[in-house]
Amino acid sequence: MASVKERRQAFRALLAKQGGEIAPSCYDGLGAMLIERAAFPAIHISGSGVHRSYGFGDVGVLTLTEQVAQACVLNDMVNIPILADCETGHGNVVNTVRAVREFERSGVAAIHIEDQETPKRPTQDGMEGGYVSKDEFVGKIKAAVDTRPDELFSIVARIDRRAVESMDQVLEVGLACCEAGADAIWMGLRTPEDQALAGKTMTKPMIGIPRRAPEGWRQRYGDMGYRLALVPGVLGQAASWAMFNALQALKETDTETTFLDKMDGFKELASWFQAIGMEQTQSIENKYMNVATAKS
Repeated sequence: MASVKERRQAFRALLAKQGGEIAPSCYDGLGAMLIERAAFPAIHISGSGVHRSYGFGDVGVLTLTEQVAQACVLNDMVNIPILADCETGHGNVVNTVRAVREFERSGVAAIHIEDQETPKRPTQDGMEGGYVSKDEFVGKIKAAVDTRPDELFSIVARIDRRAVESMDQVLEVGLACCEAGADAIWMGLRTPEDQALAGKTMTKPMIGIPRRAPEGWRQRYGDMGYRLALVPGVLGQAASWAMFNALQALKETDTETTFLDKMDGFKELASWFQAIGMEQTQSIENKYMNVATAKS
C-alpha cells in the first residue's frame, strides 16, 4: 500500500505536470477501486455524490464527521491520491480550521474548499446559493494553508461565484487565493473563453470540470493551463442506470441472468467483484494465524 506521503507527492506531481489528466469522481470504496482499476492517476470524492448515496440533495446536510469517515474508507481502498470535497469548510473560518485537521488525518492527498455560504447549494444553473465575501473566503484559504500539519497536503480553492459576479471579480478572488497559499485553483466556469482567461491569469495550477466536453478535449484543456479535470457524475449516474435496468429485468423475467449475460465483459468484472478483499484476507491469515503453532 502506498504511504500517505507517496500519495500526496503523486498529487503534487499531477499539479506540476504539463497537460491535463482526468480524475473521475466517486462516492464509495467500490467506485474508488474501479477508478484505480481503470488506471486513472487520481480520484475525486464528490460531495454531491456522497450526499446522494445517503439519499440527500447536495445541500451540505452531511456533517464533517460523516464526510471525513467516507474519505477514510476510500483512502484505505486504493493506492492513488484522493482529492476530497471539504464543502465550504463546514462553516466559518473556525470550522474550516478543524475540517482541515480532520481531513489531513484521513490520509487523503488534498481537499477543496468552496466560496459558497453555509449551507451550500448545488452549482447548477438557477440553483446557486449565496457566496461569502472575497475577504472571508481568502481568509478561509489562508487559515487552511496555515493549519495543515503536513505541507504536502494540498489545499484547492474552489471559486464558483462566476454565476453572480464579473470575470474580473472572479479573477481577483482567484489571484488573492494564490497569494494566500492555495496549491491549486478550481473555478466554476462555463465557457471556453472564461476557462482560457483563467488558465492564463492564475499563478497556480488549475483544476476544473470540462462539462460534457467532446472527444479530444483533454489536450486543449491542458494547453489552457488545467492540470486536472474532474468528472463528477459519471459513476453515480451510470451505476443508477445499470442497477435500475437490472431490477426491471429481474422483475419482468424472474431472473437476473438474461440481463447480466448481455453485458460485455461482465464475467471478468463479476469475478473481480467476488474476489474483493479475499487475497488480502488470505495473506493476513496465512502470515499470522499460525504464528504461535509455528514457534512451538
